[in-house]
Formats: sequence, C-alpha cells, structure tokens
Amino acid sequence: MDLKNPFEEESGLPQLSSLIDVLFLLLVFFMLTTTFDKGEGEEQKIDLELPTAMTSTTLNMPNDIIIVRIDRRGQYSVDDVACSEDDLFDRVESAKSSGRDAVLILGDRRAPYQALVKLYDVVQVLGIEHLAHEVEDRR
Repeated sequence: MDLKNPFEEESGLPQLSSLIDVLFLLLVFFMLTTTFDKGEGEEQKIDLELPTAMTSTTLNMPNDIIIVRIDRRGQYSVDDVACSEDDLFDRVESAKSSGRDAVLILGDRRAPYQALVKLYDVVQVLGIEHLAHEVEDRR
C-alpha cells in the first residue's frame, strides 16, 4: 500500500533522465553513421593520367598561371578548386582579373573532347593568349 505524505508537494516535472539517455544514444548513432564529403568549392585533388606526346618541350611558365584540370569524366578544377561547367567561365575570369594571363591545362587523356573545347572557348572569350598543355614525354 502506497501512502503519500499529504504535506509533500509534487513537482509536476517528468523524469528527464530516460529522455536524456535516449537523446544521447541517438546523437552517438548519427555521429557514427554520418559520412562527410568535400563540397563544391573546397580543395579536391583530381587523379589524372596525362596524355603522351613525342614532341613535347619544356616551357618556362611564369609562376602566376591559372591551372585548369580536366578529369576523365570532364569535370573541371581551377587552381585546385573543383567547379562545374557552368562556373568555369566565372572561375577563370576571376583568376585572370587577379593579374594572371597564362593558362596551363592538365587534362586526363580520357577526358571528353567537349570538355577541352569548352575550356578553349572560355580562354578565347577572355582573351588569354598564353596557353600550354602538360603531357608525359613518350621518348
């Protein structure tokens, strides 16, 4: 038989310890199962397999060049920052406006030809005259 003291006041608050335990378990679960991807605009390294050429020459390029990479899926990276085809013009234009007027293209040999043509269009529209490709020497 449960006898209550009539002089004790009931607080009216529910017990929160079990609720806190459940919330803590949910927090731990989501922290352990979440994966983090680098979003667009963050630095990403692209694995490239450069094309080969028998007539390659070494050029003395200035240090202030715009480096554009094209991977085998045709995705671009301007100065090691990934960008979409729609953002390519804006990225190269902003790099050019910082005083750089030479472009070095690092393209995977399996990159779609259309991706290279798109980059050529951007370079020509922006009036960049110094353009070079990096290749592997086949000699």
